[in-house]
Amino acid sequence: MANNDRIYEAYNGTLGEKFQEETVTRIHWILKEADPCQKILDIGCSQGIISLLLAEAGKNVTGIDIQQEAIDFARNLQNTEYPAVKGRVTFSCTDFLKFQSSETYDCIIITEVIEHLDTPGLFLEKACSLLTRNGKCIISTPFGVCLHPDHKATYYVTNFTSLLHLYFHIENVEFIENWMGAVCSLPTDEDILDSIHYYSLEENGFLKKEMQYLETIQKLQEVSAQSNEKYQLALQHYETAKSWLAAKNSRIQQSDHTIEQQQGTIANLNESLEAANEKYKTALANYEILKNWHNDKIQENERLQTELDDCRTLMEKMEKQLSDCFQDYDFSISKMEQLSHMLTRLEIQNKTLAQKNNEQKAVLDKIDNNFFGRLAIKLYHLYQKYFHKWLRRGHKK
Repeated sequence: MANNDRIYEAYNGTLGEKFQEETVTRIHWILKEADPCQKILDIGCSQGIISLLLAEAGKNVTGIDIQQEAIDFARNLQNTEYPAVKGRVTFSCTDFLKFQSSETYDCIIITEVIEHLDTPGLFLEKACSLLTRNGKCIISTPFGVCLHPDHKATYYVTNFTSLLHLYFHIENVEFIENWMGAVCSLPTDEDILDSIHYYSLEENGFLKKEMQYLETIQKLQEVSAQSNEKYQLALQHYETAKSWLAAKNSRIQQSDHTIEQQQGTIANLNESLEAANEKYKTALANYEILKNWHNDKIQENERLQTELDDCRTLMEKMEKQLSDCFQDYDFSISKMEQLSHMLTRLEIQNKTLAQKNNEQKAVLDKIDNNFFGRLAIKLYHLYQKYFHKWLRRGHKK
C-alpha cells in the first residue's frame, strides 16, 4: 500500500505548476465533499496535508498511513499549527487492515490507495464497518494507465464503479484531469445503478482521455513542424557553412604554403639573429671590460689629482717655509755680523780686563804679603758685616 506520495510538495508547487493545479483542485474537491462531516478518518493520509486542512476547518481527524516517514513528516507539520488545530488531529503509522477502533466516523477518506492493493475488497469492507449509517466515503484513484512501479491495478469507470458498488451506494463520480473520485454512502435495499449510466461515465472518461491525447498529438505535431523548420534552416546554414569552410580551407592551404616560406625566412632570420646575438654578447663583454678599465682610470686619475693637489699644497708650504728660512738666514747673517763685532769688542775688553786683573792681582798679592794689607782687609770685612746691618736697621726704623 506504500506509494511514496509527495502531496505536500505538489500542493505547494514544488513539483511544477500544472501538477500543483491538479493537486489543489483534487484536494479542494475532497474538502468540499467532507465539509458537512465532523469526525473524519483519513486513510493513506501521506504527508498529512488533507488532515491538517480539515482540522483547520474545525474537524476532528484521525490520519493513518503505512509509511513511518510520511507520518513523521505529517507530525512535523502538525507541530507548526496552532494548539487548537494540533489538538484536533491524530496521526498514526499503521496498516488499515490491522487498524482497531471502537468508534465510527462521519466521513472516511481513501485517496490514491486502492490502486496499490491486491485485495481492495477487504479494504473497502472494513471501511464500511467504520462508517456511520448516514456517513460518506470519499474514494479517489488515477483514471487509466499510470506508470507507477507500485500500482497493482488500473481503473477505468466500469471496474472502479463495479468495485465500489459491491460495498457502497455511489452518489457521485467526479473526473479531474487524469484522476477520478467517487462519493459513496452505505448501500440500501433499493440501491440499483443503471449499467447504461456507468457506460456513459466510462465513455465520458475515455472522451476526456482521448481529447487529452489529441491535444498532446497536436502539440507534438506543432513542435515537429517547428523542429522541421528549424532543421531546414539549420540545413541551409550547414550548406552555407560548408561552402564557407571549403573556401576557408583553400585559403588555409594557401596560407600554409605562405607560412612554410615564411618559416624558412624566419629560420634564416633566427640564424642571423643568433649570430648577431653572439656578436652583441662579445661586444657587450668588451664594453664591460673597457667600462671597468675606464672606471679604474677615472679612479686612478682622481687619486693622482688628489696626490697632485697634496703636492701643490706641500710645495706652497715648503716655499713659504723656504722664504721664512731665507728671511731668517738674512737676519742670522746680520746678527752674526753684529755678534762678530761684539765678540771682537769683547775680546778686546777681555784682554784689557785680563791685563787689569793681572795688575790688580799683583796688587792683591802685594797686600796679602804685607801685614798692614791683611789688617786692612779684615777691617774691610768687619765693616761690611756690621756697618751694613746697622744701616739696614736704621733704614727700617
